[in-house]
Amino acid sequence: MKRSVLSTRAGFSLIEIILALGIISFTLVGILGLFPVAVNAAADSQHETQAALIARSMFHELESHPGTPNRTITVGGDLIDGRPVKVDLSKAVTLTDMAGFDSGGTSLSDASDTMAVYTVDLKTEPVTPANGLTRVDVTVKTKRTSFPFSTLLRQD
Repeated sequence: MKRSVLSTRAGFSLIEIILALGIISFTLVGILGLFPVAVNAAADSQHETQAALIARSMFHELESHPGTPNRTITVGGDLIDGRPVKVDLSKAVTLTDMAGFDSGGTSLSDASDTMAVYTVDLKTEPVTPANGLTRVDVTVKTKRTSFPFSTLLRQD
């Protein structure tokens, strides 16, 4: 009696393997393309957070001397010509690139310092309908964008 052996081999054909590799490659290219977007989003978020902290420190400096419209900003140590900046909240003032900060938010002696990642503009404008209040605008700038912040401060 003759014995019949059916030989069935289980496996993948070359075409199936090529298609699977193509699908995997296409998916990996898409996923790898998201990494630069995620890195940029994280950096932008870090810059925005740091800008908010810098602006808050500027506002705090202006709030820390109540009882007089003349306020002194010492953030940055020596800000303009080696002296702290005096701001009269009863008058309109515009200061451009008045302070520089490094990537960690540490104030530098000069906004033109090569380590300055952030520079700060300050603008004050008394609010006429409500006597005794001044609008203070602080714009923290990086090379790519600027972050505006505003608050109202009492002059006295």
